[in-house]
Amino acid sequence: MGSLVCFELKKIITRKSTLVSCLVIFALICFVMCANILQMVAHNAEANEDYTGLAAIEYERSQIEPHAGTLTPERIAGDMAHYNEVAFASVTPEELVNLSRESASELLEERASAADRAMLSHPYYRFLLSPWSTRETSPYQTAAGMVVNDVDPASFYEALNAQGSGQLDACLEGYTSVSLTQIEYDFWQAKIDEIATPFSYGYAGGWDDILNCVGFLTFAMVAICIALTPVFTGEYAARTDAVLLATRHGRGRLVVAKVIAAVGFATIYFLLSAGVVVGIPLMCFGAGGAELPIQVLVPTSPYNVTASQAVWIAVGLGYLIMLGFAGLTLLLSARMRSQIAIFAITVCLLLITGLVGSATSGFMLRVLSLFPINSMSPGFLVSQYLSYAAGPVVFEPVIAASLVWACVTVLCLPLAAISFRRHQVV
Repeated sequence: MGSLVCFELKKIITRKSTLVSCLVIFALICFVMCANILQMVAHNAEANEDYTGLAAIEYERSQIEPHAGTLTPERIAGDMAHYNEVAFASVTPEELVNLSRESASELLEERASAADRAMLSHPYYRFLLSPWSTRETSPYQTAAGMVVNDVDPASFYEALNAQGSGQLDACLEGYTSVSLTQIEYDFWQAKIDEIATPFSYGYAGGWDDILNCVGFLTFAMVAICIALTPVFTGEYAARTDAVLLATRHGRGRLVVAKVIAAVGFATIYFLLSAGVVVGIPLMCFGAGGAELPIQVLVPTSPYNVTASQAVWIAVGLGYLIMLGFAGLTLLLSARMRSQIAIFAITVCLLLITGLVGSATSGFMLRVLSLFPINSMSPGFLVSQYLSYAAGPVVFEPVIAASLVWACVTVLCLPLAAISFRRHQVV
């Protein structure tokens, strides 16, 4: 059996279509991940300097790491008191609160020093102000509004909870593309209430970058589908199916060996691609912040996971999806004779669903979100209040997607083998 698997694996690897597609797409993934590092930018407002690439990463790390630690309400209140001292040393809260973002920025440029302006836009303070901030206001305007309205910064966690509840209310009332039933609403509200506080703050740039890039593993799935398409159709095209099926083990061990070799190849290629997507950011950003809660990256996330756990969940989900598409490709390969048709079907399911998914809502949004580009996006993984209900049972999106693709794998792989075994030789 082992020799048969090795023989079938060699057949997959040595096909010209496999070599070209897999090498080109692997090189593309490497290029994209390196370009992702090189295009990083950061601005030092105090020195009026711009950084790119590794220098930008190092600057961002140097900004955040000094503020690492547990965010207790007392610490938040003390740090925000210092922030307000600097922010309102040259202007009053009343002057800032009703100005536009641009006008407030111009006023600060006239009255505050470069060092003070840099401190007022520091990522740490933007994070502390995030429960009350809006897109239309700058951080110091948010702070001004809090002073005017006598909002206690120590209520940071209560404000985060209220922000999440507000988003849930919008989903329940149908104001967003994600609509929720009352059961789903209660499910997410319970998860928000269960988030452990106070949580720690720190630098997790590498894990953040991986979450934003893990969707590129979809291209690895395209290469895998190209490589597996000829596993059975190749035998039909070469008219060797009659010979193979007539041999002693042609309808037994040989078919199983083909499936095992296909899954083995897909696993190895996926792991190599995942190693690039995960490894390059960790080498450049560092692996620090692995133990930090996901709320450091997405403050309103309803999940009790760390930054690194979110990444491994994403990679694990990607692997299950890949297995599902490998099984589907093998099933199509066993049932169809046109390799082009199989390729068109798999590419549409892999890529086109991602282009359409963001423009849908309701039921179609839930269906299209199960496909790789959408299901491996940061929103699906850690921030969206998207769920799948089956009566009184509610599934998180990652669990729902995992179950769906696990079922696809379990169904398609045996069906592919059975279809080829029962194939009628023409």
